[in-house]
Amino acid sequence: YELNLRESTVKVHIRNIMRKLKATNRTEVACKINDLFPTDFSAARR
Repeated sequence: YELNLRESTVKVHIRNIMRKLKATNRTEVACKINDLFPTDFSAARR
């Protein structure tokens, strides 16, 4: 599927997410999201 978004638009959204989460990079965003919404992978395998 194509979303017809410019790269600059995506970068702005990512930057806003990073600012709201007080993260300095995308890896830190991923870690913070994982802490906020933990996933039980063992249950998903069943």
